[in-house]
Amino acid sequence: MPNLEKIIIQRCTFLESVPSGIERLTNIQVLEFFDMPQEFVHKLLPETLDGDYHKVAHIPEVYYTYWRDDAWEPHPLAANRQMSRAATRTKYQLEQVGDVGANQKNLGRVESKRWLDKRHVVRGVVMNPVNHSHGGGEGRAPIGRKKSTTPWGYPALGSKSRKMNKYSDNLILRRRSK
Repeated sequence: MPNLEKIIIQRCTFLESVPSGIERLTNIQVLEFFDMPQEFVHKLLPETLDGDYHKVAHIPEVYYTYWRDDAWEPHPLAANRQMSRAATRTKYQLEQVGDVGANQKNLGRVESKRWLDKRHVVRGVVMNPVNHSHGGGEGRAPIGRKKSTTPWGYPALGSKSRKMNKYSDNLILRRRSK
């Protein structure tokens, strides 16, 4: 790290002071703080007692930057320091990196979804009765068959499925109310 020339620290809300050891990095030319808390920036000012200005005093360009009017506005740390010409001429603009709408694409065919390890979603009503208990029937039947069945073909939806005279019947104190 002896050749490090620029450090950018941004949105570290829990950072209370400048990292120790930054005063030993002698080749740093630019130090920028983006969207840092006001208390942190106040500790960096030269007139603050017990502040961290002594850690960054050897760095020629120190900025703290805030988002104002849809652009980043850099401010020099000390009034006696001059901002570089590039920083005064330009406001930093956010740019899009990557494909932002990647998760909003219509994949279309089932095969293209399967390539991305996404299972297709088919309603049980449109399936065959072999595949789903709501499947089968002519046209748009509400559940498909006249009475819905389990995957094994037994009646479902309201019919009692407990075996009569099961060995654990004596453990049931009272029947569940509907």
